[in-house]
Amino acid sequence: MYLLKLLKRPEEFAAALARAGFLVQDCGAVEGFGEAFLRMSVLGHDKNIKLARLMRALLAPQGSGRMDEKDADD
Repeated sequence: MYLLKLLKRPEEFAAALARAGFLVQDCGAVEGFGEAFLRMSVLGHDKNIKLARLMRALLAPQGSGRMDEKDADD
């Protein structure tokens, strides 16, 4: 289980993660959390690797040749 706090563009991250096949839940309705918090379960080594690649791509500075989330499958 991962709890992600994204200070910038949480909706964009949630959408990209969902398109890549991850089940993401917004924690905005949970007391003590806000819309910047997302939770997700990741089972298996392959999914963890895919998540790491996708997060690296999404967090890369713009204009640095960041890859699209579909490239995280490679």
